[in-house]
Amino acid sequence: ISIKSTLSNDTKSLLYLPDDSHAKQDELFSIRQWVQDDSIQDSTLFIVNDVEASAAIKPLISCWLDIAFRALLGLPEDDGLTRRVWFFIDELPDLHKLPTLPKLLAQGRKRGSSTVVGIQDMHQLKDEYGENATYSMLQMLNTVACLRTPCYKSADWAEKTFGTQELIEMREGVSYGADTLRDGVTLNQERRKSPIVMSSEFMYLDDFVTFIKLAGDVPVVKTKTKHISMPNVAERFIEREMEDTMLIATKISKEAEKQKAPAVDAKTTAGKVISKISEHPEAVESSSFVNATACSAGGVSDEERDIKTNLTENASHKNKKVSEKKKCNTVKQGEVVSIGVTKAANYEEIAQVEKEIDYD
Repeated sequence: ISIKSTLSNDTKSLLYLPDDSHAKQDELFSIRQWVQDDSIQDSTLFIVNDVEASAAIKPLISCWLDIAFRALLGLPEDDGLTRRVWFFIDELPDLHKLPTLPKLLAQGRKRGSSTVVGIQDMHQLKDEYGENATYSMLQMLNTVACLRTPCYKSADWAEKTFGTQELIEMREGVSYGADTLRDGVTLNQERRKSPIVMSSEFMYLDDFVTFIKLAGDVPVVKTKTKHISMPNVAERFIEREMEDTMLIATKISKEAEKQKAPAVDAKTTAGKVISKISEHPEAVESSSFVNATACSAGGVSDEERDIKTNLTENASHKNKKVSEKKKCNTVKQGEVVSIGVTKAANYEEIAQVEKEIDYD
């Protein structure tokens, strides 16, 4: 059941894909062909995550990105350094786990891949990829840019990531004696290590201020950028008609309902119980049996209320002729009947329950 429910949740997003069975070959777009075709230059593919439909399309976006990663890893090594494919992945923890991402970071550089990853907090990656895989991916990112973070754990991680520096400090000591000849000043050198950027500095950065660590023997840089408003040159999002999708979903829902087991008819089931009571009046106890049977019948429709009334009248009439000893024994038998009515999935199971009851 768990496998089916997981598969059902992950495949619901496929309903949002358009039907391209009648499309021409030149009208189709392939992410794999787009990545592996070196003749395509200065081309950009945007995969946008809409906030309102994020939960529905997140499996699709994760799948498309993983296809692009695998397509690039399938290319031969770029010895001439002529190929350059950039992947900009913002809000990485919002996606499903990308199993090919660690391999892309480790082996994609020699095939012309450059990956830029944006995250709010490193602990978000730990929840999705685990602690070891998170640190493994982060150490393969040569250039690190850190803005303000209010989390002290993330600030401690950034402090360690930016490294330490060795400082030489001069310590001065002054001594006094009884004689002026014993007075003196001593100077000592002391070497100690300190972080290049302290964790508190990351926690109290101003807006648009960033610490950047580059690859190689390059010092850490503190820089401030300016916000540039870009003009709108295209619509943000163009919705597609979802009529076909809804029809498919409705058809799937109807097929699922047909495969379900038929519900128990409360009227027919309770009628069989009344017939059995008439044949064995000694197997009736008003308070336990009638209430349990009424619960099993549901007590919803008018027909079921009539059945409950008949049961009550029949039980009250027959109960006067039953001894106290038989009452104690038949209460359990009545409960067995009610359980059979409630839990039976079809008429065959009800008949089987009736055969197993011993009224003598």
